[in-house]
This record gives sequence, C-alpha cells and structure tokens, in this order.
Amino acid sequence: MQTHRKWIILVTSTVLILMLAAFTLPARGVVVSGTPGGFLSMPSGTFIDSTTGQEYTLTVVSGESEENAGGGNVTLQLLGPSLSVCSAHGGGVDIGAEMEDGNFAGNYPLTELQCGTAFGMAVAIDSCTAKTEMHGYSHSDYPLFTYMGSTTIEFSFRKSGDGGKVNLKIYTPKGPIKLDGNFSGPVTMNTCP
Repeated sequence: MQTHRKWIILVTSTVLILMLAAFTLPARGVVVSGTPGGFLSMPSGTFIDSTTGQEYTLTVVSGESEENAGGGNVTLQLLGPSLSVCSAHGGGVDIGAEMEDGNFAGNYPLTELQCGTAFGMAVAIDSCTAKTEMHGYSHSDYPLFTYMGSTTIEFSFRKSGDGGKVNLKIYTPKGPIKLDGNFSGPVTMNTCP
C-alpha cells in the first residue's frame, strides 16, 4: 500500500511541475527579431484605454539596429490620469575600490537613472508590427498600483491605416499595469507599406 501511495505522489508531483513549466514566461525571447533597420516614430498622439476609458498621451521613437535584428534603442513617454512613464537609461554599477576594512563603498546607480532613450533594448520592427521591451521609470497613483521607481516596460504596436493598436505593460512590484487602445496621431513606420 505504501509503494502505491509513493507512486501516486511522485506522478502527481511530476505532472504539477510539468504544468507549471509549460505556463511560465521564457527568460529570453519576449521580443523576437524583426527587420534590421526598422524604424517607428509616433511623435505625439493619444489612445483611450479599452478597460478604464481613460485617455493617455503617448510618444514613441524606436529603431532596430542596422547590424543586429532584435536589438536597438527606444524612447517612450506616456502621460495620463494617475500615471506617468518614461523610457530610461543610466544606472551603471561600480563597486568601487576595496577599503581598508575589506568592504566596498560602490556608487549610487539609482541617482544616475535618467528619462530618455533606452539603449541596447529588445526591439523588433517588422512589417506593420513593432515590439519592444525597455528600462523605464514610472509614477502611478490610485486607482492604479501605487508605485514610484524603476520599471520594465513592454510596448507593442500594430499599425493599421493612419493609426494602430497600442499595448503596454508597465511592471511594478505589485503587478503589471496593462493599457491598450487605438492610437490616434501621426505614425511613421518604414517597414509598413
């Protein structure tokens, strides 16, 4: 009877582990490679979030590397009710020289965080679709997650006609803030006819 019970526990545990592994996000490959040299410019426009009905102003300029598909630079600013977000760069790390007591003083990387272009990010611009993942900074208040600090931003855009569909995820320690809607404003995308 004990052997039978052990096998049931072993099989159940194995099935649970396989199910959890099947539904986890990959560590890499969130953004697949696009077209080298792909470019997206959305200098200023708006969208209405499909869940809340709130209007947001969005600016995005992104370019995929000419040499290496899947990487590039991206600049993003999002402004709206209870939320402001920007792409960011800086924050290099340096442990400094060893002190007499054997410890290291190091630098203050968060004081070096700066809104602007995020360099060396995952950028894929192919046909009429752009997907990026970038460093960022966000400040959000109630009724969204209350958070202020560095963040990771996922942005995707599907051009259609004069506008297109925007999807954003701004990651906070309490969970992601998800926004999506139809973008209204000028769009230049060299990979989309």
